[in-house]
Amino acid sequence: MNENPEFSENRGIKNCIAIATLLAATLSISGNATAQQVVKKSTSGLCHCPGRLFYERTSNFKPFENLNACLASGGREPQQEQGNCPTEPPPSITSLEEYDRNAFGGWADADDDCLNTRHERLEARSLTTVETTTEGCRVVAGHWNDFYTGEIVSVSSELDIDHVVPLRWAWERGASLWEPEKRRQFANDPANLLPVSASANRSKGASGPLEWLPPDESFACEYVLRFSRVTDMYELQIPKEEATLLEQLTSEQCD
Repeated sequence: MNENPEFSENRGIKNCIAIATLLAATLSISGNATAQQVVKKSTSGLCHCPGRLFYERTSNFKPFENLNACLASGGREPQQEQGNCPTEPPPSITSLEEYDRNAFGGWADADDDCLNTRHERLEARSLTTVETTTEGCRVVAGHWNDFYTGEIVSVSSELDIDHVVPLRWAWERGASLWEPEKRRQFANDPANLLPVSASANRSKGASGPLEWLPPDESFACEYVLRFSRVTDMYELQIPKEEATLLEQLTSEQCD
């Protein structure tokens, strides 16, 4: 018996739709499983497993299907017990209030000479005599070594004054509990400030050394040492696991 052509065509269309739906569901399940198993290798070479302390914060990374693949690529474990990639929630870092950059007070002019901290650091770090605006309150040109990239910059507008220990990073480790004057001091402390290219500074963001290191590898040791000095000076509350990783990183970068 001959089949109705119209019925046959409709049945074929329905079969195609069913197969496509099944395939989409399978891919979705597979994709979700893969996403759950991704191990992030940070720019500093650390393999971060899901659920670990820095997993969610690590935004600049190379993904791997599992920890062994990350280690085989030259990555390393933050802690030996991470070998099984545990998935329990990471330790929380207490912050009593939502982060507010304004709580650090902005650039100060402590000596009332009309040069705020940004321009004083530009003046102090220039390798040559700087050029200022007519009233002398802003530095516009000079000769700076960008510590993060190793490049020379001559126009101040191309530079940011980076907080080596980022304000948000400090906020999450005790600065939220400080008095306003201490936060202002921290934000304007020359020990925590470096003139660097705007692009490098924005690439770093609020990351610490475990997530970001300077593109110029020759400065990595000095960078992590300065970072540690500042955290010690201000007695920031660094979780034990993180402190151990920072010590390991310092040893590796300063060998």
